[in-house]
Amino acid sequence: MLATKRYEYLPIEQIEFHHTLTNHRDLDRAKVTHLEKDILSNGLFEPLVVWERNSREYYLVGGFHRMEAIQGIRRANPGYFDRVDVRVVTGDPDEIKALNLKLNSDRSIPASPTIFKR
Repeated sequence: MLATKRYEYLPIEQIEFHHTLTNHRDLDRAKVTHLEKDILSNGLFEPLVVWERNSREYYLVGGFHRMEAIQGIRRANPGYFDRVDVRVVTGDPDEIKALNLKLNSDRSIPASPTIFKR
């Protein structure tokens, strides 16, 4: 059963990439640059989502743009973001793949918002 196990502050080196869990969109360099500036100014407001497959074995499920931004910040500022906020989830591989697809699907906003009338 898919579940949030806990929220944690993990060393970034413990977060790995699993070959079946990827960002299904290309990384948007403009978005990464924006996130780098925002995270430096305001911190990381939304935790990365990681799958704990086995004890202390963490794979990134959601937050690929944020992770890339954090890695860019770390390259420019050694020592920054040695630890990051994460939401640790558990579940069988099929549930995690479905969560990965959901978290990394295109979240585009319609050009003209729908107005609801009563």
